[in-house]
Amino acid sequence: MERSATWIVGLAALVALVASSCAESGNAADALRRTGMIAFERIGHGRAHLFVVNADGSDQRELTSGSGWDSHPDWSPDGKTIVYAHEHPTVGRRPRSNILAIEPRGRGRVRVTNARRQEQEPDWSPRGRAVAFIRDFDLYVTNLNGTTPRRLTRLRSVSELAWSPDGTRIAFSLWKYPGGIRVINADGSGLRRLRMGLPGTGIWSPVWSPDGRKLAFQTGSGSGPGRIFVIDIDGSHRRQLTRRAAADAGLAWSPDGRKIIYERARGGGIYAIDGNGTHDRRLTRLNGEGFSWSPDAHAIAFSCRDSGHGDIYVMNPDGSGPRRLTHTPEDDSEPIWSPKRR
Repeated sequence: MERSATWIVGLAALVALVASSCAESGNAADALRRTGMIAFERIGHGRAHLFVVNADGSDQRELTSGSGWDSHPDWSPDGKTIVYAHEHPTVGRRPRSNILAIEPRGRGRVRVTNARRQEQEPDWSPRGRAVAFIRDFDLYVTNLNGTTPRRLTRLRSVSELAWSPDGTRIAFSLWKYPGGIRVINADGSGLRRLRMGLPGTGIWSPVWSPDGRKLAFQTGSGSGPGRIFVIDIDGSHRRQLTRRAAADAGLAWSPDGRKIIYERARGGGIYAIDGNGTHDRRLTRLNGEGFSWSPDAHAIAFSCRDSGHGDIYVMNPDGSGPRRLTHTPEDDSEPIWSPKRR
């Protein structure tokens, strides 16, 4: 009788534990669902289309279809529109791509630009008043009301643009080796080069700190991975953060500006390092790129290729609770979290 009672008590405890675990899992999924959607690019069968998925992995749907190559999605600050680059199918002709916009439900597609040029990397300004993009390797700014885009540079080497958090300046790198970083005012004035004091070293991937006072960037020799640095926006106080090589997988400041997320080279996993170069720690053995923080700063989305192709994952800021959102043989990349609706 005592043994039976003990067995019943143990079973009850196990049921309670499972129920608690399920409740926690459900609560986590509910929390992710409330944080909005993630847009991403899917490459397969010789083309690329844009998709969105809820942050808990539900309701995955295709936004764009047909022939061509759709890439680099970016949400408007109010979460109502996604801009992207669309490369038109070409056979024996010069490649042509334009900037388009679409609603997150797949409706209301509009053409933002119409030039017969190569246009890439559209990026909404933080206040939603303009879209910066690259045309034939120079920097342009436009809006969605049909006005003529304004050309800001004549460098023929612009890549990896990034708006300052207050929307007054744009940083970008130059793709021609050894690269380098420039900063320009949003009206096209005040173009200047940040003097890094790193001769013979490639310099790429500028990312603004949330307070707009610093830029993080990566270096490389042109033949392999490099290191991560931080520099004040006036070009002073350059600091090397990482001693070991970082992969060319993108950087992401935490919303509070305290740490930077990156991937360590050669399959080393995803790491976080404090903005002053201390506490360099591994978050997960998964390898990732294209890091994007949730609007509530409680999760990070990224693309992971550990299965041989890209899938979209989310994880907690400390690297725990990784959750795979997409499961296809195609290549999913460039995840970007929708902002809070205003």
